[in-house]
Amino acid sequence: MTLFIHCYSKGHEPLQVTAIQTLCDMLTSHPSLLAPVTQADKETVAPPAFQKPLLKVFARALKPSSPSSVQTAAAAALSKIMLTNVFTPSTPNIPPAIQEFNQNAIETLLQSLVVSFFHPRTRDNPALRQSLAYFFPVYCHSRPENTQHMRKITVPVIRTVLNSAEEYYSLEAEEDSDGEIDESVGEKELKALMTGVIGMLSEWTDERRVVGLGGERVLAGGPASSNACGFIHLELIKDILERVLGVSSSTNRCSKEEKKLLFSLMSKLYIAPPTAPSRSASQNPENDDPFRSSVRSSQGELTRVVGIAM
Repeated sequence: MTLFIHCYSKGHEPLQVTAIQTLCDMLTSHPSLLAPVTQADKETVAPPAFQKPLLKVFARALKPSSPSSVQTAAAAALSKIMLTNVFTPSTPNIPPAIQEFNQNAIETLLQSLVVSFFHPRTRDNPALRQSLAYFFPVYCHSRPENTQHMRKITVPVIRTVLNSAEEYYSLEAEEDSDGEIDESVGEKELKALMTGVIGMLSEWTDERRVVGLGGERVLAGGPASSNACGFIHLELIKDILERVLGVSSSTNRCSKEEKKLLFSLMSKLYIAPPTAPSRSASQNPENDDPFRSSVRSSQGELTRVVGIAM
């Protein structure tokens, strides 16, 4: 593994592509390579020594400044690796700290993939966009855990894509201008881009589309299931409100444009409507489902908080 990581770091473009493809083949064929390693004291375990450099290889390869062929190879490799859960070893008794490290690695790489997919610079790389256009729905709707990963990065992705696109279109307008900059073109491009971002993120985080939770009906051309509770979208609404109200872990402030986008996303999210209690339940309030009661109260609280944020 270390040899091919070195080949990527020091090699030219074709060698970088080959190194990424080889690393992918090794990991998918031998996922145990990422299993925690027992230390010399025979009691503690730690991630393999090459795991952090490996993650850096994929992160660097997906940067907008990377060559198109390298970006495409990294996207295809990560798609295979993440669909087969290689970054989540099934070894028993994995310490919580290593589990958290692996989950953070998955979400960091997933965010890099999503940003690469939407970044205006990759519009000239159709191979990258086509492969990811197939990957994201399959990944997010194959397992609820994957949908949760996408939910956790949704708010940061909107901020990152918005900032990157604003900078890109601003520089593009300056380069194309003959002394007078027409900002309206960039604004239209930005609006169209972010509309697509919001629409796709709302679909990728919709648990009604997950296979096993009603996604089979969607794949067959039917309507989404109305039996899903909308837990994931409810959590996403919480993430949005924390960002808008400034109580999230992020240190930078939420801009006016970002707030508009977040509220636009929130309007597309699904929360199961509260069910009317039966006559027997109304006569026996002690049988009322506490979760449904909390959802009803949460919906009222969300309405009140949104009014404050606006």
